[in-house]
Amino acid sequence: MWFYVVFICSILFFFFLSFHERKKYKNGVFFERIALFIIVFISIFRFDVGWDYVNYYNYIYNVEILQILGLEPFSQLLCYVALYFNSPPLLFILFGLPTYLILFQALRRFSVDFRISILVYLAFFYLESFTSMRQTLALSITFWGFRYVLTRSFAKYFFVIVLAALFHMSALVALVIYPIYFLLNVKWLILVIPVIFLVKEVLFQFLSMYGRYAYYLDKLEEYTGGGIARYVQIFLFLSLLVLGRAKSISFSENRMFSIIGLALFFPFIFGPALGTRIGMYFLIFLCLLVPCILKKYSIHYKILYTFCFVGYFLTMIYVGSNNAFKSLYTPYQFIFNIESPQFR
Repeated sequence: MWFYVVFICSILFFFFLSFHERKKYKNGVFFERIALFIIVFISIFRFDVGWDYVNYYNYIYNVEILQILGLEPFSQLLCYVALYFNSPPLLFILFGLPTYLILFQALRRFSVDFRISILVYLAFFYLESFTSMRQTLALSITFWGFRYVLTRSFAKYFFVIVLAALFHMSALVALVIYPIYFLLNVKWLILVIPVIFLVKEVLFQFLSMYGRYAYYLDKLEEYTGGGIARYVQIFLFLSLLVLGRAKSISFSENRMFSIIGLALFFPFIFGPALGTRIGMYFLIFLCLLVPCILKKYSIHYKILYTFCFVGYFLTMIYVGSNNAFKSLYTPYQFIFNIESPQFR
């Protein structure tokens, strides 16, 4: 647990130095890059940290070709590269590096406060990247493609989503972000809920026929948990909405509220497992909305929300480490210290 306390404090320390660096040098990013390097390093060089780590590791270590063939084409390709070099750790680098590089590039382009956006990502998405490597790579790609929503280039956005789906099929749900951004006002969310229930039935029929997520569909009633994340996200959404309403909400902020607000219903409609997975493609816009709203207020609000995000991150570490089946995040281990793989 203390490892992650040191980790998050290090990020805050270098972001603090970066804040003062930018005041002195307009384009100063040295300390900021150190923080980003730590984030990437901790992720790609971990060992047995995250729920599915052992599965990905064994794809390469045990040469599980049949399991690899069940993945999407571009995910298969990365597995074959790791197989060629006979290096299970290489697989985590191949998935991790593009995930974070694409994400960082997108946040730099879209966010009004890059550092706050990174803290939001750490709180709600970073730990998920330790488990769902394929999906978090697909998530970064779809989020990067948001530029084509803003320029009303549907063909280009469609191409980006298909590219992401070649890493993880769930990325296809991000296609609906395009019409939502232009058509759905946050005031109309309550009217859309019945439509979501209809979409649920159609989607479940499709997934059952296609075979994807069949495991989750069969186990929907058995899956529990995720309550903390769900309700924290709802509270965060409502607090941002109150703060936004107190000032003025721009068109883009209104639409981001719509995209995020829609996803908040997913765990209740589709179940915690599937709802959380597909909701990621919508909730990632918290990384943009939070700094947009906080920018309207004094720095004290940024400090308050920063402490909340850090506290939530550490709480998720604690909860995951007390999982009844497997400690998800502790003890943290570097791959360099492992001579022979022994999983918890």
